[in-house]
Parts: sequence; structure tokens; C-alpha cells
Amino acid sequence: MNPKVQTEKYKSIKLITLAVLLGIIYVYSYNNIINQVNIHQFNKVCPVPRQGGNSDLYSQYFEDYILSIVFKDVQKGSYIDVGANHPDYSSVTKYFYKKGWRGINIEPIPQAHQMFLNERPGDINLNIGASNRQNEMQFYRIFRKDSKRDVLSTFNKEIFLKTRKDGYNYESIKIPVTTLNQVLNMHPLKEISFINIDVEGHEKQVLEGLDLKKHRPAVFIIEATEPGTSIPSHETWELILLNNNYEFILFDGLNRYYLANDHRGKFINNFKKAYTCAQKANEIYGIINNPLIANDSLF
Repeated sequence: MNPKVQTEKYKSIKLITLAVLLGIIYVYSYNNIINQVNIHQFNKVCPVPRQGGNSDLYSQYFEDYILSIVFKDVQKGSYIDVGANHPDYSSVTKYFYKKGWRGINIEPIPQAHQMFLNERPGDINLNIGASNRQNEMQFYRIFRKDSKRDVLSTFNKEIFLKTRKDGYNYESIKIPVTTLNQVLNMHPLKEISFINIDVEGHEKQVLEGLDLKKHRPAVFIIEATEPGTSIPSHETWELILLNNNYEFILFDGLNRYYLANDHRGKFINNFKKAYTCAQKANEIYGIINNPLIANDSLF
């Protein structure tokens, strides 16, 4: 090939390569600017989520983010956390505790319960399980060999056996259980703002142990997928709430939220904003893989 032609060809390749690189840089810069504009606009109307750097929020998904918007006008509410697990890490209630709210944490694992005694002295911390009767039940733990951190804790033997795999330690212990009715007889709360239930397959029994005509929490938030999967599990217990005048409001990818009809007028507009903000936060920060699902009543 003629050296002059070869040189010209080489220059052309360099120019094309440079143009492609400049195009990539432009697109990246443009997208970055657009994203920054979106974040700026978002922050004007919505709280910043934990994933955006908000150190006052702790929960795994959108739980305390959504609830902080729903209860933004409640100065001092109360909560019950069933299967509380940890006073800080992925906690649904730590945000509210720091705001001056107080409540009841139910945690059957002795070591986890001790952490609540140490870090939540203002709360009522119970080392028991919640169920539909007062008794003792076999409680199953799966935890990592290296850290001893729980991967799964459950009263449901079927879920325990299904989840077992190599590389983990297992433990089965007897735990005293009682009903939420009995808990509230012993530790009455004037008004319950919300109840969070995270019990890995024992949700129905927990709900059966609460008289929803006598005790009317404004909001329930309940983990609603089979452990470690995205398979819905709410069909086994949802009717208990629907038949007691609770309305399904939204699903955040892990939990379903229910609002008592007698509190609807007070909180439905806050739920609308919470849904809008959480949906937008998910678009910006990519917190969950799928969009949130809301009841048609929010639109």
C-alpha cells in the first residue's frame, strides 16, 4: 500500500476513534447532568432516602422512608416491632426512636434481645415470640459460620428445612410465645401508630393473636414474600386484615402496607406522597429491581 494512503487511513481511524470517545463522554456527561437535575428537583419535594446519604434512615427497603412521610405530622407516636432483630441495622423503628417515639420490640433471639436492652432503654423489649397462643414453640435459626449473623430465624419448620444449605450453622431452641393481645394487656399503648411484622412465615399466627376490634393500629407493614425470594406470601394472612376494615395501600418489593379505614382520612394523602417519593427515589437510586405497586385508590 502507498505509504501516503496508509498514513491517511491511520489518521482517519484516529479521528473516528476520537469522535466515538468524545461522543461517549458527551452522553455520559449529559446523563450525569440530567441525573443531578433530577436529584435536585427530587430533593425539593421529597426526603432524601438512606441510599442517597440520609443517615437518619436505617431500613432495608423503603420501610422507614415511607413511614416517615406517612407520619410526618405525628410528634410522638408508638410502634410494635414483631421480629425486631436489630436496634439499628435494617431497623424499621430506629428513625422513630430517635424522634422521641417509643414502643414495643419483640425479639426471640436472646443475643439480639440483649442489644435492644442496651441500645433502646426507652422501649419495652421482650425476649419472646408472638403467635396465636401462649405456650412454648420450637424456634429455628440459620446463621453464618463466620459472623454468626442470622440468615433466617423462624418458627416455621417447613421454611427452615427449605432454606438449609451448606456453609451455615443451625440451631433449634424452645422459645416462650404469647399473643399480641396478652402483650398489650401487660404493656398497654394508648394508641398504636404502626405494627411491623417480620416473622418469616409466621405472619398468620401473629395476626390471629391480635383483637383488631379492640386494638386498631393505623398502619400495618408486613413482609410479604417467601424468605429469600420474590414469591408473594400474603394470600395466607391478608384476609384477616381486609375483613377487619384494613385496606391494602402499597407493596415496596418486600413489604405490604395496610391502612385502617378509621385512619384513612388522616393518612391517605401522606401515603400518596410517600408512594410518589419512593417511586422517584427508586428511579434515581435504584433501590429495588421492580417498581412499587400501589392500590388504585392512591391515584
